[in-house]
Amino acid sequence: MGLAKILLFVFNLVFVILGIVLIISGILVHTSDQSFDVLLEDSTFGSVGTLTIILGVIVFVVAFAGCCGAIKESKLLLTIFIVLLCIILVLELAGAILAYVFRGSVESTVTEVLLEGLHQYNSSADPNTEEKSYSQAWDKAQEEFKCCGVSMSSDWSTNASFPVGSYPDSCCMTVTPGCGENAAPADIYSEGCKMAIVGKIAGNLILSGTVCIVILLAEILGIIFACCVIRDVGKGETA
Repeated sequence: MGLAKILLFVFNLVFVILGIVLIISGILVHTSDQSFDVLLEDSTFGSVGTLTIILGVIVFVVAFAGCCGAIKESKLLLTIFIVLLCIILVLELAGAILAYVFRGSVESTVTEVLLEGLHQYNSSADPNTEEKSYSQAWDKAQEEFKCCGVSMSSDWSTNASFPVGSYPDSCCMTVTPGCGENAAPADIYSEGCKMAIVGKIAGNLILSGTVCIVILLAEILGIIFACCVIRDVGKGETA
C-alpha cells in the first residue's frame, strides 16, 4: 500500500468520524434545551442544528466515498471524491465571502428579531404555546446576560403587558416573584440584551470561520492525496 493511499485513507477515516460527530451534534441541538436561541430560530442565525446535520451528512458521504476509493483503488470513486471536494471547497469559499459581505447586517437583523419576540412576551401564556416559548427565552436571555430589553430596559414599555416602570421579573438584579412590577430603576438591569447576543453570534461566526479554514486546508490535502493515488493506480495498470 503506497504512502499516498495510506494518507488518503487515514484522512477520510478522520472525516468519516467528523461527519458522525457533526450529525450527532446537530441532533443534540434540536433535542436539547436551546434556552434563548428560540428568539433567533426564524432568522438567518437560527438554523444551526439543521445546517450542522446537513454538513455532517455531506462530510460523511464524501469521506466514505474517499475511503472506499482508497481501499479499492477505484479511479471512478476517487474521481467522484475529488469532484465533490472541489464543489464543497467552492461552496465554502462562497459562504465565507457572503458572511464577510453581510457581517454588517447582523446587528440590525438581531434587533428586528428580538423586538418581535419582545412584543410576543406573555408570562401567563398557556404552556407549549409560541408565546410561552418566547417568554421563557427572554427570561433565560435576561438572566444569563444580566440585561433587560433589546437596546435598553424601556423597550418593555412597547409591550402592552408592561406599563412604564414595569418589567419582566427576569430584568431584576435579584429575581423574586413580582419584583419587576413597578420596579425602581436601580433594581433592574439598564443595559439591553442586543449587544450581548450579537457578541455571542460574532464569537460563533469567528469559531465557524476558523473551523472552515482548517477544513479547507484539509480538503486541499485530500485532493492532492487522491490525485497521487489515481496516478499510482494508472502506473500500475500501465505496468
